[in-house]
Amino acid sequence: MDMHPEDVKAEIRKRGTTVAGLAKANGVSVQTLSRAIHARTSAAAESIIAEFIGRPAGDIWPSRYDDNGRRLSILELRKVTA
Repeated sequence: MDMHPEDVKAEIRKRGTTVAGLAKANGVSVQTLSRAIHARTSAAAESIIAEFIGRPAGDIWPSRYDDNGRRLSILELRKVTA
């Protein structure tokens, strides 16, 4: 359902940088972006990645967003995965 983490990283590389470079350019840690790629942690980090690769975050991680593109809360995500 969600884009594979390696595909997300490949999209970043195709656009001329790395996860580390994207993190530095946006003043966040590499771990913050890595966690966003692999886990449901940060809407802000997801937004950085989505904007950079030119796709809505809900298209990259549909399990984390509703049909209207609103990010699901942690409680809503737990209900979906339970």
